[in-house]
Amino acid sequence: MARLMVLGFLNKRPMSGYEIQQHLQQGRTEEWTNVLPGSLYHALKQLEKEGLVKVREVIRTGHRSKAVYEITEKGREVYTAMLREALQTPDLPYPRNFYSALAFLADLPKEEIRQALSEHIEEIKKKMENLKIGRKAKTEAGVNAEYIHAIFANAEKHIRLHLEFLHELQQLLEKAKLEDIEIPKMEEP
Repeated sequence: MARLMVLGFLNKRPMSGYEIQQHLQQGRTEEWTNVLPGSLYHALKQLEKEGLVKVREVIRTGHRSKAVYEITEKGREVYTAMLREALQTPDLPYPRNFYSALAFLADLPKEEIRQALSEHIEEIKKKMENLKIGRKAKTEAGVNAEYIHAIFANAEKHIRLHLEFLHELQQLLEKAKLEDIEIPKMEEP
């Protein structure tokens, strides 16, 4: 994901790693891309080694210097292929760890499950707030492309749906007896 984001920004115009990071932070992009500053700089260095980006110039201010990168022709080709693949490959956001834990729900006391679900709900609410802040920042920065707002709307729907599911689990927990799931013995070949 970091590689696609870096190449995407540099496809627009030359930028420093810091500027790319600022754009990502402004839109709270790390919430949905999981691209953190460390992975951003690592991706820049890897892309440079592979000849997909290159340093256009180094700007020195006092004792500091920053590299401004630009995408290469080979980088554009790779970027276009990555973009095409990302658009045509389904990437459904299943909460895999959470679903795995639910399979063994009966192994914890009910009170512990209640507490964990409450904490989970609070974290999801924080994610929703961060998403709203990111959407507002994009709007204030003059980003008005309809598809960008559609991305935020879709992300909000995912979060709301997950919150509904968590509340449903809380209700089920209150009225249901947790049954240990029998795991059948599998035949070996």
